[in-house]
Amino acid sequence: MKELEVLNSVLDTNKFLLNKNKDDLKTHGLSLAEYFALEIIYEKKEIAVQALANKLNLFPGSARHTIDGLLKKKYISSKKTLFDKRLYILFLSEKGRKFFEEISISHEKYMSNVISDSLSLEEQENLIELLSKITK
Repeated sequence: MKELEVLNSVLDTNKFLLNKNKDDLKTHGLSLAEYFALEIIYEKKEIAVQALANKLNLFPGSARHTIDGLLKKKYISSKKTLFDKRLYILFLSEKGRKFFEEISISHEKYMSNVISDSLSLEEQENLIELLSKITK
């Protein structure tokens, strides 16, 4: 069946790109979850712990592990909310903001090169069009 071949090809490509993502982020001392957490906090300016866990599609315990790693590296800070002292809001520290702005540019460039080294611009456009047919 051709459909299974397509599915396997998409899954293999996803795995390959995910591993490239992880390898590059490791050179910056980050896990994939930490990078995405920084990206979300950077975009939102501040976010509740539970909301971050939801955005990352992580259980609270796994999210806590990611958050603790970023707190330890001093890339983020937390504060209790005024309306409920049990809830915490996360925000980027100055160190975290500068770090994210620096690495996001190099990471984006790295991942762009991974794609452009394999596909021409026309092939990239065709791939986007074909994959979008599946997700509609």
